[in-house]
Amino acid sequence: MARPPTWSAGVVARGSQRQLKRSLLPSDASAMHCFVHQETAAVGLCCYCAKGVCRGCARDLGCGLACSDSCATEVRISKEAGRRAHRIYGLRGKTLPAVMLTNIAMGLIFVTWGAAERNSRFGVFLVLMGLVLLSAAAISRTNRKQTGI
Repeated sequence: MARPPTWSAGVVARGSQRQLKRSLLPSDASAMHCFVHQETAAVGLCCYCAKGVCRGCARDLGCGLACSDSCATEVRISKEAGRRAHRIYGLRGKTLPAVMLTNIAMGLIFVTWGAAERNSRFGVFLVLMGLVLLSAAAISRTNRKQTGI
């Protein structure tokens, strides 16, 4: 049977003040132990509060472990909120995102407008802005291909 970790603490005298020096890690840092059952090795961490849990305390949620009913409820709420956010804001299939299409359209408009204003600084500025927008669209397309989204 593994013994529970002992925390090292000592008093260090420095000048006229005394300071309590504590180690942040247990002196037996080879294994994490359950938060409730200090003598039992932990099998994982609670997804909500990050406490160590043993087999007896762990509640398997399918998407992680929880240490208590309240933490299990919070993890479920958090996972559902993440799913909803992904469904609402996530990228869909192989369609081009609206931002990329907007960058392409505005880039082409700026380049065309700038080409019409050839002999002015404003025309040069419009062409450069159009090229920046077209570059942004190309970069986002490349990133999409690399991430597989």
